[in-house]
Amino acid sequence: MVVTLSVGEKSRVVLPAALRREAGVEVGDELVARAVGPHQILVETREAVAARLRARFRDAGGTDDLRRARTADRAVEELTSGRRSGASRDTRDLVAEEDRAVEILDALEVAGPSVAG
Repeated sequence: MVVTLSVGEKSRVVLPAALRREAGVEVGDELVARAVGPHQILVETREAVAARLRARFRDAGGTDDLRRARTADRAVEELTSGRRSGASRDTRDLVAEEDRAVEILDALEVAGPSVAG
């Protein structure tokens, strides 16, 4: 099904019921939206994002190692949080990269324990 949507005055977009039914989206479902290119937005359910990430990292392994490293890094961060404000640009870039990895791991956790194995 293809429909034309418009962005309303308050930047709201309404998904017609027929489109939601066809996509299996229920009222109250959480959707994730991201820009995928100029003038392109992808809207998915959280479950679809988790399934895509599970498939992407299925054979990668190491998710348990990443979780342990994340826990250790957070402990170190708590101990050194007073020194973080003066962190170098390289350190800030590493922290941003770690934050992106945490987002992926959190999305994987939404999918359940079978993701790590």
